[in-house]
Amino acid sequence: MHTPSNKIALVTPRTSERRRGVRLFYAPLLALSLMLGKICFALAANAPAIAATGGTELTAAERVFLVAQDAYAKNRGAELQAAENKLRGIDSGFPLLGYVTSWRMLAMLNKADEYAVAEKSQIASFLDANRGAPYADGLQREWLRALGRRDAADLFEARAPHLAVDDAEISCHAWRFRLQRADASAIDEARSFWKAARATPAPCYDLVATLMSDGAIGAAETWPRIRKLFDANLIADARRSAGLIKNLPAQFERKSAQVVLDAWRYLEREQPDAKSPASVELFLFAIGRAARGDADRAAAIERKWDNSLPADARAFAWSQIALSAAMQHRPTALDYYARVPQASADAALSETQAAWKVRAALRALDWRQVKETIESMPPAERREPAWRYWLARAYSESGKTAAALPLRESLARESHFYGMLAAEELAIEPAISWQGVAVQPAELENVRKLPGVVRAIELYRLGMKPEGLREWNLAMSELSDARLLAASQVALEAGLPDRSISAADRTVSVHDFNQRYPMPHRRLMDEFAQTRQLDEAWLYGLIRQESRFMADAHSNAGARGLMQLMPPTARWAAKQSGVRDYRPEKVNDVAVNLELGSFYLRHVLDDLGMPLLATAAYNAGPGRARRWRADLVLDGAIYAETIPFNETRDYVKKVMVNAWYYAQRLGVRGVKLQSLLGTVPARSGGSLVAQAAQAGVR
Repeated sequence: MHTPSNKIALVTPRTSERRRGVRLFYAPLLALSLMLGKICFALAANAPAIAATGGTELTAAERVFLVAQDAYAKNRGAELQAAENKLRGIDSGFPLLGYVTSWRMLAMLNKADEYAVAEKSQIASFLDANRGAPYADGLQREWLRALGRRDAADLFEARAPHLAVDDAEISCHAWRFRLQRADASAIDEARSFWKAARATPAPCYDLVATLMSDGAIGAAETWPRIRKLFDANLIADARRSAGLIKNLPAQFERKSAQVVLDAWRYLEREQPDAKSPASVELFLFAIGRAARGDADRAAAIERKWDNSLPADARAFAWSQIALSAAMQHRPTALDYYARVPQASADAALSETQAAWKVRAALRALDWRQVKETIESMPPAERREPAWRYWLARAYSESGKTAAALPLRESLARESHFYGMLAAEELAIEPAISWQGVAVQPAELENVRKLPGVVRAIELYRLGMKPEGLREWNLAMSELSDARLLAASQVALEAGLPDRSISAADRTVSVHDFNQRYPMPHRRLMDEFAQTRQLDEAWLYGLIRQESRFMADAHSNAGARGLMQLMPPTARWAAKQSGVRDYRPEKVNDVAVNLELGSFYLRHVLDDLGMPLLATAAYNAGPGRARRWRADLVLDGAIYAETIPFNETRDYVKKVMVNAWYYAQRLGVRGVKLQSLLGTVPARSGGSLVAQAAQAGVR
């Protein structure tokens, strides 16, 4: 192994970055000084009188803030400065003023890196006065990036410790400055970053190029990185990393593009050359992509070339094929896993691959394989609730009840899906009180005055939900149970039921289950549950997971309202259920949303025969929920555990837990989570509804 010297060539920012003239800094300021007296606030005067404010009028300060938000989105620094000045004149105590100041500084940084140095005192003073606020963290990050590009080492190193988040570009600037001071320990840190195969910004490539020219990093670290990047679908980074390797085959980038376009065609035309790392990595990239479409077909190709590949490449190929086969619920998955030589440290399964080996074994009811795979996981992974629960089940199924007992007892003290299942297996009744917890007026007042809470509520009021969410979560991060319950009540008063539930969910010792599992719109919920013959507890549980009872909830995919209906689904349900004069904007109306959502939920329940499958279908579609069944009858918990979509798997577990809690609140006694999950019929043999009835599914 090459031992790098301590003498490292200096790395400097790219020439194009350094040639930005001082005029780029002063020109905007000159223009700004000329414009300040002329900027008119026509936009402010004509801004909508009502935003996402629950129907209340916008204040003058809020109007100016929205003008500033629009100016920031369009990168109009002069308008931002004018808006900031006007806002200070109207209301210097406006809680979101810090956002406008940070936007103005960010706009100036975007125009010229010179601003980072020329106005360092102003920026530092603002950041120090607003330390911990989300908008300050964002400005701090961009300031450090600009200081790195400007080669302002002393100022950069003085401010870098204040950064609250990990940032790859800033880390690379820091290593570069340390290397300039002959701090060779930065080499090891940069090498570890390179091996970790994260998405990598340009300054890091500049740094690594210099380290490679010095011999501190070489092809031995870079080819494994390329493999990981291809596997993570970070294709541009993989290609750029490969470009730093000496004597890289000229067609590497073109061939990688061929893999992206059609992996199957690439595999038909190319054969791996074990003597060429580039050829081997392209083959592995192609076999991995192909396996995601059809694992068994990819396995047939891998068998053809298996003996011509290096041992580590064979192990990687089979681990990829096995993972895809497990996620596709192929019965061959465990056979493919058996081809991965576990004795080799380099061939050890990743966390995701090991998880899906367990899931493949669960679907095959191979409890020995479940046990052995979980026991071979690293300690940190093995402590995850899912694997403690399934290890206990594996022990129990193999007659080792004494080994299962401590695992179940530890889980039963935890309030989650696996904890509830373990408690039921130990016949432990959860201790839940629906009496509520009194919140002291002093705690309410303290929470109402928290700057983050004040900003969060104002941001939600103005329709800036992502920013409001960040503010709220940061404000909640270190609160006591008493203050969390107070925050839950404050959020409810502000019309934010999702934040109310979130705060109540965070408590550690003192719990208010009424706030965790609220029951708004009770009359309508009861009406539609009876009309559609749906379990009201299940309906409440599903809505709690979908929208947390936010009537105006709007997902990135376009789903709307309490039951998060997609526009085509809402239109179809309106037509099928006979809703007259339906228009898309009506979907946020609580009554309309519940009518259409409950109709659709009833439809998928009739189609699939049981709540567990209908819950999966509501999130991922009926076709997928149907395909995820097995060739044999499955325990409902195993079906839920082996759903291949992370979001849907988590969703189903949470909805069913919610349904259990709501059943308790509605006074239904004796309900077990295991009975709510039921038994999932096999794929073949009669209708799903008939199979469900035969299996005793309610």
